Amino acid sequence: MQRSIGQFLDSKNEPHTQKALQMLDRQTATLESSNQSLDKQINTLKKEVDLAERHATLMQQLYEKGASSEEDKENAEAAYLRYLRELEAKKSEILVNRLSIERIGSERVGLERNADERFRTETLLLKERAARLLAAIQVWKQNYCLIAPVPGVVFTEGAWASQQYIQAGAPAFTILPASSSVATARTFIAPEGLGKVKPGAPVQLRLDAFPYKEYGVLEGVVRNISPVPSGIGEKQMNYLAEIELTGNLVTTYGITLPSQQEMPATARIITEKRSLLARIFDQFLDAYYNRE
Repeated sequence: MQRSIGQFLDSKNEPHTQKALQMLDRQTATLESSNQSLDKQINTLKKEVDLAERHATLMQQLYEKGASSEEDKENAEAAYLRYLRELEAKKSEILVNRLSIERIGSERVGLERNADERFRTETLLLKERAARLLAAIQVWKQNYCLIAPVPGVVFTEGAWASQQYIQAGAPAFTILPASSSVATARTFIAPEGLGKVKPGAPVQLRLDAFPYKEYGVLEGVVRNISPVPSGIGEKQMNYLAEIELTGNLVTTYGITLPSQQEMPATARIITEKRSLLARIFDQFLDAYYNRE
């Protein structure tokens, strides 16, 4: 990827192309300066040609009248033709320079076109490689990362061991959101008591560090219960329940407790209220269905 980025940057600021363009610009500037000088020389030569032409005409008239020799006439004509040839040569030189400027311009356009094509090609290659890299990162994240939906503090559920198998649906971590304004607690429910506990059941928490007779208890409700039990090896498999504290950290005595992580407590989950007659009837049913 670093090589691709380097090639992309080289294509954007290609040093060889830039140097070639600068050299062509200098050549163009030199030719244009030369043409400006030639234009001045041509203007001067035009005056000289005009003077030479009038002198040659005058010498021709004098020769015809016998007032000038043939040699003087021929010398005047030769001077006129010499200035005329020099003028045409300067004009031809300007044309050559203009053709060279056009050729340099075409060469410059070609260099810029090639540089643009290479830049577009390297841009497409970089985007393609970046997309493949992002896809590989996503695959790596799916295979090796556990990403929480919200920022917060991570707590593991139960003891963990290397190469431990985790059953599908079993709670692995608990996230305490960093911006959460609602205090939460966790507790484990034994399998034999699970049937009596439902989400929404009221809970009383007695914190070990704050005796309930002095500070009161924290009240909450069961928010959810894990669908599968947690445990390792011979350890009893219990079900994790998450408790939402309805009064946050304010006890039934109106005392606000300090916010601390992992404070041990005893949870008393209040199950369905039943009358004494219903409880006695349950005992008769148990004796009837379970008699030997």
